[in-house]
Amino acid sequence: TLTVTAIYNLDTGLTASATVRVVVDGGNTGGGGKPSKPSTDDEQDPTRNPETGVTLPEYTGVAKWLETENHIAYMSGIGAGRFDPNANMTRAQVAQMFYNLLLDQRIAVTASFSDVPAGKWYTEAVNALASLGIIQGSNGKFRPNDPITRAEFVAIAMRFADTVRGASANFTDVSTSAWYYDSIASAVSYGWIGGYSDGSFRPTKPITRAEVVTIVNRMLDRSFDSSVSIGFVTNFSDVPVTHWAFGAISEATTSHDHTFNNGVESWR
Repeated sequence: TLTVTAIYNLDTGLTASATVRVVVDGGNTGGGGKPSKPSTDDEQDPTRNPETGVTLPEYTGVAKWLETENHIAYMSGIGAGRFDPNANMTRAQVAQMFYNLLLDQRIAVTASFSDVPAGKWYTEAVNALASLGIIQGSNGKFRPNDPITRAEFVAIAMRFADTVRGASANFTDVSTSAWYYDSIASAVSYGWIGGYSDGSFRPTKPITRAEVVTIVNRMLDRSFDSSVSIGFVTNFSDVPVTHWAFGAISEATTSHDHTFNNGVESWR
């Protein structure tokens, strides 16, 4: 669902005075899936956001690791005013994104990789997260430019959280014997992921940049304020307001102050 309260040019985008109203998780969610809103019995559950039903980061363990109070811009575009939402997220990009969110970046580096040389934009992030045990390589290599799969990403994300004992995942393509099953089941329990409409999760499919920010926003209990002026958000030429992840991308790429009212985030 989308409402635009100003006329805009399809080539140049919205005018600075436009206001957009977006249902952030509506339509095609790119496989991130939309968690179910809590039932009447669950609405008073203090561990969950009453609007989204997602478990709050102080109850998942995420708040001990990552910045959740200050809504910083933890992702950026790829240059030339583009975000490239459908591009595969690389292993280096994932490391840098989570490093940007770390509460404490003063990490004693005890790990390195032969294919992560000094001086690269991702070197500090990769070595720091590897030293924390959050990311891993194989045969002494990290493969920074390789895409990361959906299962691999969820496994990394879950290393910032507590595993949910007894959690289950009922995706048609996720076996209980899979190495990533517990991570996916816990992420489902927390409300971070919901899979595709055909009942699959597609664990071996590379995850896209748009899918990543959708999941991470849920991890952090962040959501786009649909009443904000378009002139306030970070705009990308390849992310129109009609894009299914417009709200999630705006939330992830725009630093802003905020308040919460009954689980609904308001930018200010």
